[in-house]
Amino acid sequence: REDQYALAKVSLLAEQPERTIEICQDLIQDDEQDGLVHATLGEAFMSLSNTEEALHHLDKATQFSPHQAFSWLALARTLKNADKSEKSLETLRAATHAVPKDPNIFYALAENYLEQDEYSKALPVLQEAHRLVIDQKGDGNPTTLNQELITSSQIIPRISLELGKTLQALGHHSEAQHVLSAAYSAYPAYRGLAYSYAKSLLSLDDFASAIPPLVIAVQAEPDELAPNLDFGRALLEAKTHPQEAVRVLTKALEIAPSVPIIKALLAEALMDSGNTEQAMQTYSQVLESDLMDEPEWMGRISHGFGRSALALEKPEIAIASLQEAVRVQPQNPEIFQTLAEAYTTAELTKEALEAAHTAKQLAPDDVENLTWFANTVFQLEKPEEAIPALTRAIQILSLIHI
Repeated sequence: REDQYALAKVSLLAEQPERTIEICQDLIQDDEQDGLVHATLGEAFMSLSNTEEALHHLDKATQFSPHQAFSWLALARTLKNADKSEKSLETLRAATHAVPKDPNIFYALAENYLEQDEYSKALPVLQEAHRLVIDQKGDGNPTTLNQELITSSQIIPRISLELGKTLQALGHHSEAQHVLSAAYSAYPAYRGLAYSYAKSLLSLDDFASAIPPLVIAVQAEPDELAPNLDFGRALLEAKTHPQEAVRVLTKALEIAPSVPIIKALLAEALMDSGNTEQAMQTYSQVLESDLMDEPEWMGRISHGFGRSALALEKPEIAIASLQEAVRVQPQNPEIFQTLAEAYTTAELTKEALEAAHTAKQLAPDDVENLTWFANTVFQLEKPEEAIPALTRAIQILSLIHI
């Protein structure tokens, strides 16, 4: 009997479902309640698009062998393909009780929820699937699992990836980063995992840590806009490798030349890499875009344009642009710093001092800001104002190192 069953499976794998049906029907005559044979028959009829017969035998398989995960999964899949989605969901819910230790069942149920954008329903199911597969992997005892399913689908990184993405979608960024970090460490080459892990780090503003997985993500999908854009943004925010940021964002602009945010980021990268004239030209193009209708970007672009104008010794243009940046972002000390430098270059001492004081007031406990203020007022021949700022900076540093 075992030899005949093995032959039936081999015939199915060899795309000979008719032969499989013939063998299984002979086997059923000997034992009507053999769930595995009914499941194999169901598979064979599925391959022949005979949905009615497939459902008949798969339903019997779940009745006669309720602890076989494969039968439930095949039945749910067949119901779904027959446009019986609700019945498929009911089947998978029942399967979680019949086979409560098989992560494939829980993962299949979660996939159905995710296809309907029901992230809140999918989350606890994915968490259980993740717990099961991690626990059973650690035990080295996958006896309750369909081992073929696990090895063929790489279910551990698959579940981890979907769990991380679902946590992200629901705003659980730290938990998502924890799940994706562990999965990425174990399966760095698994498709999509590096990019999802990188995005979890970006959501936590951990730009430097996001760079290595973004390298892998871009290598995997070199012509996709999203990973290139995120890679360029991470390089900019981490303030590292500005030339690489220029290269990556130039690539992104080739992919989507009409997206103004790419030009805005490219202008910043050009500025950071010392390509000041090209940066100013790029900023000029962005100033004419719809991005200027968004206050956050308007302030950021106006500030960048002012920086480039100042670097090119055009203080009047810089001041005008920086005043516009201050108008939309009055709480940004960095803009006031640049504005003070522009006033200084234009020999407008009074205005420079006012801007410097505003910058200091906006970030009174920032050591870099205090140091900048001290240097600025010293240049403006106000050394007496530099001493209290430096004293405060030293006090803060001493507290940090206690």
